[in-house]
Amino acid sequence: FVICQSFFFVSVFLLLTMVAPPSSRNGHSQNVIFNMVASFNTVCIAKSFFALLLGFILGNLLTTMEFDSKRNNGVSQNNAFVHKAKVHSSGFGGVNNIAQPGGARAYAEGEGVAHIEDLHIDDLFIPSNNLGHEVISIGRPNIINHFGHYLHDEFRSPYASHLYDKPKEFLQEEQDSYIRKMKQIREEWGAWTDIEDTGDRSVPDFRTVPLRDLPNEAFPQDTWQTDPLYVTSFLGEARALITRVTEAIYAEYGYPLKGLSQEEKESVYKKFGVSLGAPPANPEGVAWLTEAGMDGLVRKLLHSMITNDDFYVVMAGHSAAAAHGNNFHQSSILQLQYILEPLFDKLGMRLITRNMAMGGVGTLHFSLAGKSLYGEADFMVWDSGMTESGPTADLFNKQAVLSGARMPILITYKQFDILKETDGKAWVGSIRLKESIANLPETKDEVQVDTLPYATRFLNTVPRLEKEEKYNSICWEDRTDVTPDTKQADHPGSQVGWHPGFRHHRFEGRIYTLIILEGLKRALDKWEEGIQRDGFPLHESYWHVGEAYAGARETLRTYEGDSAPSACEKTFSEFPRICRIAMAGYGMWGPRNMHNDLLDIVKAAPNGYKPFTSQKMLYDSFDLLPLAQKVPDGEIDVHAVAIATTNDAPDLNHDYVDGNNSNTTENRRWLQSLTKQAMKHGLEDIKKSNTNSAIRKPRKLSARKLAEGDGSLSEIVPGRGWEMRTPFSNDAYCDGSTMSFCQRDPKSACLAYGHNDGHASLAGNPMSGWLVTTIPRVKEGIILVRLEWWCNGPNTPFRTTKDWKEVNDGKTMDTTPFDYDAYVERRELSSQHDDNTDRSLAVNFKIEHVMANDFIMDVAINGKIIKSMEKDEWIKYTTELSKNCAVWPILNDEDMAKRNDDWDGEEMELAIRFRSNEKPQQPFCISHIYYA
Repeated sequence: FVICQSFFFVSVFLLLTMVAPPSSRNGHSQNVIFNMVASFNTVCIAKSFFALLLGFILGNLLTTMEFDSKRNNGVSQNNAFVHKAKVHSSGFGGVNNIAQPGGARAYAEGEGVAHIEDLHIDDLFIPSNNLGHEVISIGRPNIINHFGHYLHDEFRSPYASHLYDKPKEFLQEEQDSYIRKMKQIREEWGAWTDIEDTGDRSVPDFRTVPLRDLPNEAFPQDTWQTDPLYVTSFLGEARALITRVTEAIYAEYGYPLKGLSQEEKESVYKKFGVSLGAPPANPEGVAWLTEAGMDGLVRKLLHSMITNDDFYVVMAGHSAAAAHGNNFHQSSILQLQYILEPLFDKLGMRLITRNMAMGGVGTLHFSLAGKSLYGEADFMVWDSGMTESGPTADLFNKQAVLSGARMPILITYKQFDILKETDGKAWVGSIRLKESIANLPETKDEVQVDTLPYATRFLNTVPRLEKEEKYNSICWEDRTDVTPDTKQADHPGSQVGWHPGFRHHRFEGRIYTLIILEGLKRALDKWEEGIQRDGFPLHESYWHVGEAYAGARETLRTYEGDSAPSACEKTFSEFPRICRIAMAGYGMWGPRNMHNDLLDIVKAAPNGYKPFTSQKMLYDSFDLLPLAQKVPDGEIDVHAVAIATTNDAPDLNHDYVDGNNSNTTENRRWLQSLTKQAMKHGLEDIKKSNTNSAIRKPRKLSARKLAEGDGSLSEIVPGRGWEMRTPFSNDAYCDGSTMSFCQRDPKSACLAYGHNDGHASLAGNPMSGWLVTTIPRVKEGIILVRLEWWCNGPNTPFRTTKDWKEVNDGKTMDTTPFDYDAYVERRELSSQHDDNTDRSLAVNFKIEHVMANDFIMDVAINGKIIKSMEKDEWIKYTTELSKNCAVWPILNDEDMAKRNDDWDGEEMELAIRFRSNEKPQQPFCISHIYYA
């Protein structure tokens, strides 16, 4: 009954579709079962029809259950691989590369990753931890990853895209050159071969346990993890790939291994290796890790490979770390992504790297929120010495260990006492950048430099020569689908002496890459040792992470080894508890984790008003790779080594008619429109969530009578006079990843700069009323707020309230729906006469110029005013703990933290307003709310 009905459904499906399986369009081999039903006898057909008639309900139920099971396994449990047929294969390019003609056509035919309609963030598995502070750290753009498919397509040159404003002949020459190059790469370096597999396999349900630490007895017997032949083949391919990429980096920097003796090879290994110690007495190589740190990296990589999990890399720091002066994708940490993303993909993991550094500040503005704004991290770099050399960096270290679901490998030269306070359980290391640069071939003069490998030029040299080719960044690459409204500059700004150039960033990125490659080598060794000793699957003791995370966190949380407070506790002497508990928060600065936007927790006024922006980007496609940044012919291309496979090229039609011939639809304009549609399709969820101008229905508010300081009664109602300052566009995605698209204002003179830096905030004055927010879970009794007294000059008009004579213009309880369109029109008209939207972190006036003598800031929690902070007390907190970061304590209730262990915290409503009769139009700004 079931067999015949199954054959019937499959045969009907084939007759209706009559198309090749989608996977064959990707160019990746896949065993399919379609030929099984090419023919079958008439009796079985008759029985199948009879079975369909009698078992319609049962058959559909079985089919639905099976389909849902496959879908859930593919998206929720292994969401990293919604774009490819097999776990250990190259999943980039093909029908998903919408920047190429074949991929654009495939999208028009309903194929490709942008068509995954049920790809919503709620479907994604987010691991839990013992503290319950897991952070959603991924969005639809990261999963669809159009840029990755454009970048890592081994069969299509990224420089041959129809989006470049170049003749078809030029693009074809680029493509032909690329094909020759990749052929040579495969012949000289080798290539990845997909693991041969038979039939469908079960997928372990990692959702059933915290942190995906599934016990071995819960693995179905037919999973790839339990198959000796499959695992052995995988380990061999993985080791060969890791070796190829590692040795390509050696060659890129002037140390090819070919032809060297074993002794000479050992010398190269030492130069580019990773020393172990805490820290080592005489470190060698490009970096060092504690032995526990290397063990932790190996454990995390094994965990990610076995569970097919995401792996997060995060950079925190200042403008140099952000790579100001360079294009965003040239930054050191995104250079790691460039090399390792295709490698991780073949090993069964999705790599997500974020550069969360920004100019003019340190890291305190984010570390006070734990990992809420950084996102989860498995490998985390601190590089903020120019702006944050003091003890606030100790909070960064502690929150890296305490917050989020994952505990990262922490790369920093400011360890403070994190090793002592965790009894060596924190996973810590640092890079040796200057020493490593000194090991590279020396640039002696402008003539001799041309004899050196391209990547090494002007690195190991004197400052005078370093300036020769320090930057090759651009502001715009001419493209056929976007025309800038503003004349583009020749190059980005911020190309100053203290900002490193592109070669410096590339080499630093290679160091981080080498650390992880070393971890991968050791992980494969450990895997092989483990299965030889304990069999299949690999024993849990090698790859489970939960116990290691919990041990380090509990040791740090309860540390009492010193009578003196730590550097962190000295700095935050009024609320030192933040150094021992996991913090969380919401903010508006970028880049940031897009799921923790402060505006998301702000309550609307009775008329539906809530601060918003109508600003939109000029375009929302990814930026094309600059032609000027191509690896020169004949030079080592590590990325090409990383993406090469033995697969056949996809069967896709990349031909088109150049120009806009009206006699055919197969022209470049048509392809451009398809690419644009595919991008917009992939970003639909972002625009829904980020469009803050959506009109909200008026809501009923209960009139809560509150006893104020003078005994009078008032109501806490969200005000209608708050506004956004220097906002991001409402269709931007500024998460610091390679899929971010940010700062593309039509007025920008450097659209392709790519950086995510932005200092948005909510501004309000005594006329604005209450800013009311809902903090989702306060457990430890701590709430802090980052405020700015300097965000608006003393004589700069505040547009929203400039004509108001009373709070909320006397319309506090008015429920007439707010007219956003009319408001935007008034603002645009007003901007022709005055402009206070642009602001700098530099201040040219003093606090007494903006502070009224009768200034008061009221703070209410859950409908009760808990403090009214007057001028002198308020000014005390304007002292910056780190550059451009001053914090006001709102709540510090230690009794709340002492409740029983079963209590999981409570939702709190936080409301803030300013009062002054002397200066009712002087605004102040709020950018972040922190809590625990």
